[in-house]
Amino acid sequence: HIIAKKRFSTTGALWRFFARFNDRVIGSSKWVVRSLQEMGIPAAKLRRIYYGIDLKSVRTFKSVPLAQARKAGVPVKGPVVGVVAMHRTHKGIDLFLEACLRVVKVHKTAQFVIIGDPQKAEEAMEPSIQRLAAEPSLKGRVHLLPGQRNVPAWMLRFDFLVSTSRWEV
Repeated sequence: HIIAKKRFSTTGALWRFFARFNDRVIGSSKWVVRSLQEMGIPAAKLRRIYYGIDLKSVRTFKSVPLAQARKAGVPVKGPVVGVVAMHRTHKGIDLFLEACLRVVKVHKTAQFVIIGDPQKAEEAMEPSIQRLAAEPSLKGRVHLLPGQRNVPAWMLRFDFLVSTSRWEV
């Protein structure tokens, strides 16, 4: 995704240069397409194609086995609320954890899983994620898992899958 919004930034200049050689430039959200336009990519070359999930293939997935969930430290009782995202500001992991603080007031047995890796460029946000996850009401309820190869299986383990992205909707 393109985060640089300045029309005359180095990133924008490179995108404009390389776009001349492409028939189409694809953005995965309205925000990405709008950002590309702001960088000077001609609207006629831009197409928006949302990420897709092949629902037929999802039906063949099986949930993560209970033993694997336990080994990862994820309890198998109580509602499990999960998010799958890189730890980047726009992915809203902080929003997820703030929502978790509200959820535990109503659902005393709720557990929360965050699957994804910290991004080197945004290491500064990791302390805030750790701080929120360590809030007394969330202590022992938030499970931070590194990126997983079997993401669909983990998603099936969740009772609720949440998207907290600030602009990828």
